[in-house]
Amino acid sequence: MITLESSFLSTCKKFKLAQSEIEEVYEFVLHQKMPDAYMLQPNFEVSIQRQELIFSLCRLAQEGPPLAYVIGKKNFYGYDFHCCPGVLIPRFDTEVLVERAIKEIKNHNFKTIIDLGCGSGCVGLTIALESKASTVLGVDISSQAIALTNKNKMSLNVGHYQTLVADMRDMPELTGSFDLIVSNPPYIAKSDDRVDLSVSLYEPHLALYGEQEGLEFYQTIAQYGLRALTKAGSILVEFSPFISQQVVSTFQKLGYHCVEVIKDLQQHERVGHFRLK
Repeated sequence: MITLESSFLSTCKKFKLAQSEIEEVYEFVLHQKMPDAYMLQPNFEVSIQRQELIFSLCRLAQEGPPLAYVIGKKNFYGYDFHCCPGVLIPRFDTEVLVERAIKEIKNHNFKTIIDLGCGSGCVGLTIALESKASTVLGVDISSQAIALTNKNKMSLNVGHYQTLVADMRDMPELTGSFDLIVSNPPYIAKSDDRVDLSVSLYEPHLALYGEQEGLEFYQTIAQYGLRALTKAGSILVEFSPFISQQVVSTFQKLGYHCVEVIKDLQQHERVGHFRLK
């Protein structure tokens, strides 16, 4: 047995991983919230078997796929989401999109929400959990993504959430309309060489890259909103700071008013809020 403090310091010294990633491994293995456990229970004992597992998981993450694929989960907005190769890993930056969606739902009493390109379901499921009076539909072209969303729906015990396998570029006619459209679509230009190698090597290109220099799906979403939004409805989309102005222009050309461009915690333009004029 070794103490948690000694174990943690040893692991940080041994592996070239971000401290936050190492904390995720400890939370997964010990079922203890980090860094609270390290601060409040430094003498908590870690067995040799658990220490070996911690080293093994850290080694895998350092040498190969992203940690979320190694341990099979990622925390998003305070909820644990299952992850698997072939489906995009939830990002902290995307919490800005969810936070604004929840605010809009509560302020305007929105009841019907659609999440286009739902991936793991982290956006739509979190919205459903935080806005219990609303019904959410998650749509994705990938049957693997929809299967993972349904798995997360079950583990998080979300009742008012439905899924649909469909290409947002060729959406079927759905009964009724939506108060809110949310989306974190593929927005990386195929020519962009700034993408981390761990992302481009391991995460699904279908969920990462968009045609037209990353603008393809914003045109699609804006056009879908013309026929699917309620009169007072809104669209919230995430984008790269590198294309924020082009995204705003895309929506404006189709008759939308840009309510606000919202910055993330790093002060990068991250989310666009649009309404029809």
